[in-house]
Amino acid sequence: MQFSPPRAWPRPPAPSARVLAFGALALWAMSLALIGFVLYAEQEQLRGIEILATGWLSPLAGNFAWYANPLFLWSIYCLLRGRPALGPTVLAVLLSLDTLRFSRYPLDEGGGATLVYGYGWGAVLWLAALGVLASATGTRQIETRLAAGSAKGSGEWLRPTGFGWCLLVLVAAAYLAAHDRRHANTAELERLSGLAFKRYPVCGVEDPVVAQPLVNFAGTLEVTLPEASRLSGASPFDRPTALLAWGVPVVRVAGRDYSYASAGTSTVLTSVPASSPPAATLAVTVSDIGGSSKIGATLIDESAKRTVFDQGWQMMIGGRYCPDYSTYPDENQQPRKLLAAALGVQGPPPGSAAPIVRQRYPTDNTVTGVMVGRIDPIKSAERRDSQPAHSLVSPSPPENLLRPWNRNCPAAVGWDAAGSVASPVRPDTGAPFMVGERAFYHPQRRNDYYALCAGEHAYLYSGSHRERGYELAIEKRRLSDFGVAWSGYVVINDQELRSKRQGRLDLEYVEEGTDGVAMGLIEQGTDWSAVVKAPLQLTLGPR
Repeated sequence: MQFSPPRAWPRPPAPSARVLAFGALALWAMSLALIGFVLYAEQEQLRGIEILATGWLSPLAGNFAWYANPLFLWSIYCLLRGRPALGPTVLAVLLSLDTLRFSRYPLDEGGGATLVYGYGWGAVLWLAALGVLASATGTRQIETRLAAGSAKGSGEWLRPTGFGWCLLVLVAAAYLAAHDRRHANTAELERLSGLAFKRYPVCGVEDPVVAQPLVNFAGTLEVTLPEASRLSGASPFDRPTALLAWGVPVVRVAGRDYSYASAGTSTVLTSVPASSPPAATLAVTVSDIGGSSKIGATLIDESAKRTVFDQGWQMMIGGRYCPDYSTYPDENQQPRKLLAAALGVQGPPPGSAAPIVRQRYPTDNTVTGVMVGRIDPIKSAERRDSQPAHSLVSPSPPENLLRPWNRNCPAAVGWDAAGSVASPVRPDTGAPFMVGERAFYHPQRRNDYYALCAGEHAYLYSGSHRERGYELAIEKRRLSDFGVAWSGYVVINDQELRSKRQGRLDLEYVEEGTDGVAMGLIEQGTDWSAVVKAPLQLTLGPR
């Protein structure tokens, strides 16, 4: 009688499903501590734990990758309990692939969003953890088949596929990380710190450097802009106040020379028609190349007839330019850094004070006004007859927009709210106050201010009905330099004003005295008037 040897059972594959499940869980936990995504908005970094806490809202952005997490944890639980997890694992892996489609991160409930700048190593480990989970699930299927003595089983392909997916994720991330760092410029390298790789192509063009700059530029810089520059993205070159703040002494735009002038103890922005030739010209262009905007700037030294720089900035995906370009740059950002270096200037020119930014209203001189009577119609008529009619008004039709901005002002004096050719309204200056051909710009760009001219001065005022009464902001400025003689804020707490009057109140006259001012007010569109006395302190500036 012949005996056959005992049958040798196949050994389960190593590592086991339990070991692989613990490995997947460890990678997943590590990913929570690392950076998952970096956003374009302020280069904000989102760690894995933050994404885990808020990602359940991702369907609002049309993405469902976050929901791989609960399926992942359920699969790990099943594997550690010795149970199969084929269904939830496959679904988790499929959902995780939606990460590659995640490009916009919502910022608020109003629909605001920012693009995803790049992926962190947390995202890489998270995807790798899903691959290890797939291998663990495939291994469990093999272990179950061997334990049952079955000839074949389903889902065993997940073991090699998971290992392959994990290897592909790690190799691809390492390659992209090395590629980005090899081709990125200095600014991109700083932004890539702590990241695996950028979602879009990196910028490899370094910031421009001026070889032969001008020295202590002290003349006029003429800026030529493309047509409709306010709509073409030429900022900050289309803002005279920005260039002046960078240290340019005089900026010429559209035939007018902008500069800061002394006005008593402060400075004021003013412009006059261009007269002398410029010392340098800056030609700005905006074009569209391949569907993206490109800004160009060429600086010419007019005395030597040489090109100081000829630089371009191409917009990339995400709204950034290559190389970096900011519409509101500080001293270390382009294009301010380039232009300041080329002109040899830094900050406001020597000897000139930076413009004083005042409060919206002069609340440091707030007083209570008291109504003491009505304007004498006979004196009012005499006063009007002795004063010139106002000459400048707000924009032309539609007629319901026509409002008188100036009272008793001589010709060519007062607010030019329309922005004529002689006194352009620029986006950074607002409506100018004209004195002949010279334009003055209010520090706060108060386009809702009105003017009452009186000799060599103008009273600028703006009022509105409030809960506590009628509030009137008033300034007295000199026509010679637009300097402030005094300013104040008058609160008229009167029952009649609060209950019966709703229209705008215009100044008819202002009489100054040792105890304050008396103001004649008339309601726009009616014959109602009032005389208000207010104990304003009239010593805030040179008279």
